[in-house]
Amino acid sequence: MAFLLALGFNNPPLGAAELVAKSFEDVHDAAADNSLPQSSWRKLKEQAPDYSSWWSWDKCKRLRCALIERFIRFQWPKQKFLESSRGKTFERILNNSADVVGGREFVREVANESLRGEIEADPDQLKKLQYFK
Repeated sequence: MAFLLALGFNNPPLGAAELVAKSFEDVHDAAADNSLPQSSWRKLKEQAPDYSSWWSWDKCKRLRCALIERFIRFQWPKQKFLESSRGKTFERILNNSADVVGGREFVREVANESLRGEIEADPDQLKKLQYFK
């Protein structure tokens, strides 16, 4: 999964957002419980830069910020952003949006499009997105 996430973060011509949506949460969960192999992290380390020395050690936060940054930079479909995570991970991504240039604005767009029914968020995501509209 880390390989798929790294490949997706590199924005191959077709299917990058799909790769990221399918692999992100598994990789994030592995990083959270320290089961992500070092060899897998090496594939992602440059893709998830440490924007601040305060949290350079936090692999999970780096991955969450990289996710937001890639969706903004490559203008991937917002629906795939919603498919990338659920529950606590999704909430943490939203909370980290302020750490990425344009992150708050991106999340606000996701919130507004979700609340208007233009993209499909699950009920838990909708509840969390209400705070960002």
